[in-house]
Amino acid sequence: MSNAAKSYFANLKVLQRLVEPYSHRANDAERHIQTAKRHIIATLAGRDSECALANWDKAVQMAELTLSLMRKGTAEGQSSYQSYHGKEYDFNAHPIAPWGVKVQAFVPKALRKSWGYRSKVSFYMGPANYRQHQLREPGGKTPFVRQQVVFMSEDVQYPRFTARDELIARITDLTEALRNKGAPPDTTLAEALGAYGAAFPKEDDDIDLLEATVINDGHPLVWVRHLLILMKGRPTRLKRSRILMPTTTSRRLLSQLRMQKTPKRYLLK
Repeated sequence: MSNAAKSYFANLKVLQRLVEPYSHRANDAERHIQTAKRHIIATLAGRDSECALANWDKAVQMAELTLSLMRKGTAEGQSSYQSYHGKEYDFNAHPIAPWGVKVQAFVPKALRKSWGYRSKVSFYMGPANYRQHQLREPGGKTPFVRQQVVFMSEDVQYPRFTARDELIARITDLTEALRNKGAPPDTTLAEALGAYGAAFPKEDDDIDLLEATVINDGHPLVWVRHLLILMKGRPTRLKRSRILMPTTTSRRLLSQLRMQKTPKRYLLK
């Protein structure tokens, strides 16, 4: 180190410690460089397979932030980030996600065409303003900021909302609407009935397995439940707690019953 450099650091009150050449273990700077290098490599390796390596500049910024949150600060019990900024990192105001993960970013109405998609595929580049995320499009160079995003990690299996879950939700809504019948607003019952009817398949839709018992007392009705077996002989009336199917399905089942006198089980298609 030159005398000019020594004098410069001395004026800044920077502690100087001289070590022998090529002894990296004795040099704190070399040790910190290795730690930062490995952290940046790990950040890049965790990105989505479709996220280009050309976004490495944002990965370095993200690695700098996360590394400062993990390393010890100058005071006891503080992170490096807290020692430098004088305050703790607010994860609620600036949430952090894995760098390079794929997201579906909301496209505001002012930025899309009349028939344009409401979201677009992007990649997470780091936190931005209050509860917002800095993103980049595939092949894009200019980052943009969005608040409404849906993360789509390759390594996480997200739960799916199945047709069975949809039917259970509609039945629950219908039950609550029937309990509150007459209470304002009364349109809740009509909306629940409409949603309940829409949850059933149409004429040409397939059903995995749905069995039914037919009631014919002047007004044909079909009451269904999961894995309900039609016994031989004349079907009997079920309890009121069962589910009423649409009229179109009732007519189709009634026509099938006329064709077979002693039905055992039906697979609706």
